Amino acid sequence: MANFLDDTTVPDGQYGYDGDTLPPFNPWRTHMSYPAGTSGSVQNWAAEYVRLVDMAGAPRVDFDGADTREFRVSLMALDPVRPTLVRLMDLDAANDGTLTFTEALGYEEVILAVANVYPSASATYSYTVDMIPTDAPAGAAALPRLAAHPNPFNPATAISFSLAAPGAVRLSVHDARGREVALLREAEFTAGTHQVAWRPEDLASGLYLARLAVDGRVRDATKLVLVK
Repeated sequence: MANFLDDTTVPDGQYGYDGDTLPPFNPWRTHMSYPAGTSGSVQNWAAEYVRLVDMAGAPRVDFDGADTREFRVSLMALDPVRPTLVRLMDLDAANDGTLTFTEALGYEEVILAVANVYPSASATYSYTVDMIPTDAPAGAAALPRLAAHPNPFNPATAISFSLAAPGAVRLSVHDARGREVALLREAEFTAGTHQVAWRPEDLASGLYLARLAVDGRVRDATKLVLVK
């Protein structure tokens, strides 16, 4: 039922693949070298999870599901310090689709979730995974990486990032539960390296997360440790 509803408004990720905290799961298969792929079968109202690790590039997944069933296929990028990213694969009438997850470049792992939302029978499927090189031109940053110094810090830290091209930047800080506690900048920035100071006078000691969005898309995050 959870896979059919895919309702991200329900708390704790119980009925939708979205948000920074995902429900516990056991991977059906783990891939560590590419290209890779196999076939499987998933029961109705159920899902199977495939873990992709040791990724040298952006994962591209080609999916082929049984034509007489109905699927929902998602890719989830997970990392200890970066925000969880979720992409839903567009499937055609024959349950075939392809997705290149360029935003997952540099993440620790990607989870392929295959859900069978057909109401009354199991469904067979197959998939292949390959890694697409995403080399940046010499001297350009592939991603606008965040960094903070000092870290841990007290009473202030400087958060820096580099942009390969101009963009609309939103730099925010979140607590350990994902709640935004500070909006440091929301403005257009030129290409190059930038630095923003943060002095959290009214916050308690603990772990925080600086999050950088460029042109409306979260591009990086980094842990901040405030010690008072």
